[in-house]
Amino acid sequence: MFDLDAICSRLPSRFSLAWHDRVSSTNDLAAAAAAEGAPDGTVIGAEVQEAGRGRWGRTWSAEPGRALLFSLVTRPLAEAPVVWLGPAAALSVVHATRDHGADAVGFRWPNDVVSGSDKVAGVLIEQAGDAYVVGIGVNVSGPAWDVAPGVTAATLESLGAAVSREDLLVSILNHLSPLCDLLVSADATALLAATSSVDALAGRSLAIAAQGTEVEGRYAGMDERARLLLDTAAGRMAFSAGEVTRVVL
Repeated sequence: MFDLDAICSRLPSRFSLAWHDRVSSTNDLAAAAAAEGAPDGTVIGAEVQEAGRGRWGRTWSAEPGRALLFSLVTRPLAEAPVVWLGPAAALSVVHATRDHGADAVGFRWPNDVVSGSDKVAGVLIEQAGDAYVVGIGVNVSGPAWDVAPGVTAATLESLGAAVSREDLLVSILNHLSPLCDLLVSADATALLAATSSVDALAGRSLAIAAQGTEVEGRYAGMDERARLLLDTAAGRMAFSAGEVTRVVL
């Protein structure tokens, strides 16, 4: 189990931390805590998730002690760009992992952290009443594995980055804190600039699955509404939801 006192002493005061041995899902616990009035900045983590999940209902599983699994309760102000919660969380992971030697890690729309075509971390955003729960899972150590059919993973260790989960958690939350300030100030321009600097899709051709169809084109970045922009044969298209299915690296 983590040394919570040592970790908390290294975190911004906006965060409070609770850690568990085994849970169904940290997002479930965080949603329940939010319903009971947990304040903005509440962080709930676990050694093991028995029913961890990702986007599109996928299962997120990891062996005990080999992944960093936690969820954050956030209560953004009405004017805050909630659509940026996922990218902001992913950005904090990108910068934290780079701090510890994973130089090839980047951000992939809408909220994945990747190295090449391999997934290193994922973010799941769920609404819980008047709050939002930001779930983060990072593959820290051990060998890589297949996440789902057609989706491969990498761990920080497999990328040559040696970091403890405690230090990684501290680094992620310290990077996330100023991004939370940008969310509160609704500074989508600054968030967009921060995302562009580590965008793993920059300059790529790709296919995106959205609303039951697959569209191919040249990636043209994101806009201030966190939409993916794609230059296609029919012109530029903007996607607020979907999944990147193929990337020409």
